[in-house]
Amino acid sequence: MIEKSEKTVLPIPQAITKPQTPDTIRRILAAFGINIMNAKIYLQRDDVFYTYLTLSNCEKICEINLSFLDAINFTQDTNAPILIESEILDECGIKVTKQMLEEALI
Repeated sequence: MIEKSEKTVLPIPQAITKPQTPDTIRRILAAFGINIMNAKIYLQRDDVFYTYLTLSNCEKICEINLSFLDAINFTQDTNAPILIESEILDECGIKVTKQMLEEALI
């Protein structure tokens, strides 16, 4: 019988992490031969970015509307590009200049 004062605490290695939902869904898609092609930010309204995630298998291409953050999470680790409508870049983006890059590297 274990006394209440005889508790053992086992450390959990930091390398072991709980799988995140996007990781699980990426594995499910891969198991069915579905590739994440890109995320496409197509609209910005009232400080909200509206985004499609483009999926493909050998026969079909499908765009799914989902949140900006979810789209970014799904494209991580897949090398899938994030496409942005030029109007959104003009309104919300910044132009990176040579001077900005030089100052950032100092």
